[in-house]
Amino acid sequence: MLAALAALNHGVLRDACYFGNSQMVALLAAAYGPPGCAALRGARSLQYSRTLLTCLLHIVFSSLTAYGHLPDNLSRFNATLAALLAVLGEPDCASALHALGAWMTEPYRPFEYPEKPVEPAQRLARIPPDSLLAHLAVATPAAWALDPDAARALLSAPVR
Repeated sequence: MLAALAALNHGVLRDACYFGNSQMVALLAAAYGPPGCAALRGARSLQYSRTLLTCLLHIVFSSLTAYGHLPDNLSRFNATLAALLAVLGEPDCASALHALGAWMTEPYRPFEYPEKPVEPAQRLARIPPDSLLAHLAVATPAAWALDPDAARALLSAPVR
């Protein structure tokens, strides 16, 4: 089963993340094993030279910042991010926070168009306010280092 899931560089799971299909993400991830299992944590994304989970998180982060301004997309990608966090099985979300910090500070993400690179401060500014990604971002030192005002603006006053 794992060999079938790994086919085409884990393409089915990557596509489920890219299109914001949280149910498919949860079902496919469960096929790897229970939350936090070694099979899923150890899987590599050959195309991007990262762990599969880091690659999946980066896909959802990029999708949320690119398409999250539309309400339907925001709810789909929030649910997909929640499914990935459940797959990680970490109460403190340490792996997701680490991946988010790296994603925010790298000058170019492979999921963005190379002819339109997005600078780290622009990426931070594109995070939808009060989204699940915004809640994670304010917990990362990278967001505060990039732009404290933008990090503060990620959560509205009632949510802060």
